[in-house]
Order: sequence, then C-alpha cells, then structure tokens
Amino acid sequence: MFATLMAAAKGAAGSAEPDADELGAWLATLPTHDASGAARLLIDKLVAINRAPGSPRSKIRLLDMLHQRIETVVPRLERALEDVALPLAPPLRDTAYLVEKLLKELGAGYSAAVLQTPRAWLAFGSRRQIHGPLVRAMDLLARRLVLTHRLYARSPGGVWTELHHLFGVARALGLDIKPTEAPATSAVAVYRNTLLLAFAEPSRLMPGELSLVQDYLSRFGALAEIHGAPVDSKPRGIFLIDPRRDRPGIAASKRKEDGPAGFERVLSTRALVERLESQFVRLQSGVSPDTLGLPEDAGRVAYRALLRRLAGNWRGEKRKRSARLRFHPRVAVHVGLTEAWAALGPAAHAAIQVTPVSEWVIVNESAGGFALRLMSVRNGHVAVGDVVLLRSKERNAEYGCIVRRVASNNPEHLEIGVQQLAPRVLAAVAFLDPTEHDQGVKALFCPGVPARDQAALLVVPEGVRASRRELHLRTREGVARIRVRRVAERTGDIELLEVDPA
Repeated sequence: MFATLMAAAKGAAGSAEPDADELGAWLATLPTHDASGAARLLIDKLVAINRAPGSPRSKIRLLDMLHQRIETVVPRLERALEDVALPLAPPLRDTAYLVEKLLKELGAGYSAAVLQTPRAWLAFGSRRQIHGPLVRAMDLLARRLVLTHRLYARSPGGVWTELHHLFGVARALGLDIKPTEAPATSAVAVYRNTLLLAFAEPSRLMPGELSLVQDYLSRFGALAEIHGAPVDSKPRGIFLIDPRRDRPGIAASKRKEDGPAGFERVLSTRALVERLESQFVRLQSGVSPDTLGLPEDAGRVAYRALLRRLAGNWRGEKRKRSARLRFHPRVAVHVGLTEAWAALGPAAHAAIQVTPVSEWVIVNESAGGFALRLMSVRNGHVAVGDVVLLRSKERNAEYGCIVRRVASNNPEHLEIGVQQLAPRVLAAVAFLDPTEHDQGVKALFCPGVPARDQAALLVVPEGVRASRRELHLRTREGVARIRVRRVAERTGDIELLEVDPA
C-alpha cells in the first residue's frame, strides 16, 4: 500500500518535479561576495520550488539543499542590522526585507511539505522523516519573530497562527518533545521559548538585551511548562493561548473575563519565575554568577535589572493604561545626555541651533511619562535606555526622561514610550575632585521631591564615576557636595544615581 501511494504521488508530479542535480549545479553559480544578490536569487528559486508540483519528500530534499546555502547568506545580511538607527534607512530596510523573505519562503516550503504529507504515510514510517522539517519550519517562524523584535517592529501577519498550528501537529504526532539534530532543539523548546520571548516585551528591551534573554531561555526556559488546561485558578504566572488567534497569548491577570474559556493551551511560568527571583536575590548578596548557572557578566547592575524586569513580565503583571489624548501637543526631543545638557545649559537659548532637533507629538500621557510619535526625521539614534529631554513650547516646560519602549513598523513610523525622571531637570557639571585640573563631566540633575518621597537623581556618563561615593556638583543654583546612595539604573551609556547631600 505504501509503495502504491509513493508511485501515485510520483506520477502526479510528473516530469515537472524539480531536479536535485540541476539545483546543485545552479547553487554553484551563486555569487559568493554579494550577499544581497545571492539572497534575491535564492528567494526567486524558493518561490519557484514552492509553487512547482512535487512530492513532499522531493521538496524537502531540495529545501535542505537551499537551506545549507541560505544559512551562509543570512548571517552576513544580519550583521548589517546590528546597532541600527530607527526608523531604518532605505538600504537597511531592503536588507531586513531580504532576511525576512528568505526565512519566510524557506519556512513556507518546509511547512507545506509537512502538512501535505498524507496522514496514511505517517503510519508507515514517514513520521520520523517529517520530524526534522517540522521543527525547522517552526524554528524559521521563530527567527522571523526575533528579527522583528530586534528591529522593534510589528510581528508579520500569520506567523503566530502558523506557529500555534505546527506545534499542535507536532504534539498530535508525538513529535513535540524529541529533539532533532539540525536544528538541535525540539518543537516544544522552539514554541515555549518563542512564547516566553514575546511575553518578555521585546519593545522594552535595551540594545543587547534581546540576546541576553535568548541566552537565559536556552539555560532555564525548560522550567516553563505548556499545559492543555490551567493548573489552577490563580492568574500569577499563567498565560492563556488561543491557537486560532494570530498573537502569542495573554496573561491571565490581564483578561477582563474570568476563567480560561476559549483557550486551548496554557503556558505556566511559575517555576521559571521562582528560579529567576532566587537568582536575583543571590546575585544581590554577592553569589558568583557561575554557581547559579548564569554568564560571567550577570553580576552587573544592568543584568540584575534585566532579571527584575523579566520576573515582572513573566509573572504577567498588569499595567495601568491611560486614556488616549484627543489633543496631541508637539514637543522637541533632544536625544542623549550631551544633547540634553546642551539644550539646558546656560548658553542654550543664546546659541544658534546647528543640529536640527527632531519633532514629535505626544499621543498619550500618564502620571509617569509619555508616548511619542516622530513627526520629522533627522539623522540620529534613539534606543531603549537613552536619556532624552522633551521641550514643549505650548506648555513652556521641559521634561527629563528615559526611553522605555520603541516601535518602528515602517520607514515613516517611529514611536517611543518615555518615563519622566522628575518634575525638574537641570544641566550640571559633576566633579570627582574640584581642582583646577578637574574639568568635570556633563550631567543632568533632578532635585528630590520630599513630598513624594523621591530621592534626587543624577545622570552621568557610564564609567566616569569610577565607583566613587562622593562627588561635587555645580548647577545654576551653586556648587554642592553630594553622596551617592545607590546606582538606580545603568544602561550602555549612562548611570542613573540616587544622591543625597554630603
């Protein structure tokens, strides 16, 4: 019977079925020094193969041949997308398109081959043969999502629906737990870690933190579990998944309705969060990262801050939402400590503005910050963790803020969410030793607000403090000696210090 099915499928394909020898000869002609040119040719070939007739087995063989070459091209293209300014410039947008299209067409080919394999064949040994292509199709979908996370863009349409469906197929065939050789992972690991990465809120991750989260999930992601139904009625650490919807899922605590009705799967992160919280406490107490199974740099303040944020996200904590504004005032935004200091400095109003300032509109406002959309583009770079100064002519006010969220879905779109540091912000100069040889460093000073029990804050360039506990600070209000209470936050460029009068 199995031989009959194979013969029937081969006869249906006829002579139009692609030839592996011809494909091998074609691959040898691809340019080796032009990654973009090779990518375009590979995309055309993938589209042709996906649309041509042929048996699932022959399609998989051809796709495997293309996959080997694609895995040499994609990393070269992705290197150009590291540490890019948003919104992406047209050449970089084209590069991102090529990466996305390669992953999309290759994944579509594997997915179609798996889903088109007759179920009758699976009982005769084909189940093992589609295991690798099934996991590879899921992995390619996951990589497309990682690309959008890296570029702070919206997820491609249909990716989550297909990922949910393929995991359902893997589970129904009993192929969800067993790992494959290439890629060296399993269907459940790909699905679980992709969900966890989405629930980590990638739009709020600072540059470089996405890879840290991926590394953490490779070490401890297996502590999260996927169930067919909620383990209990408590919402903490429970995410509800509806495979029919093109989205990862929703935290149980964020649902307006009670109960898991309509959700076929549940991701429980409780054990993962317990491990994460334990690691955070032990790192704070001075325990070596390697004894906790963490990388060497896990002892840094920034890494511990990342763990704290991940714990909150994977608990599924509910955030307060503010109503959208009907009136959208415009603000000028100065990005970075240097620009903010220059805009606040004593010569700021008299000096001629050489560098154009970006103009934004406030699309939303809360008690703690603003959501801004870019109106006029200028050369520059804005990223999560940057300090920015907002200047509103309509309100005659200035706001010192830190970027907490970034989204850019097309070349004309850029939105950021910023958290206000304090009601007032002043340009300052910080001195390690106030002598004639100490020129000081530019800083931003936010006076404390005793009524809110809010400590004074000082923003200085990362690393210049050299761990000193006492500094001298000069503002327009005079010179004072201050003592560093603690490092409230550290990003790649700045340190945010809580300070007291010395």
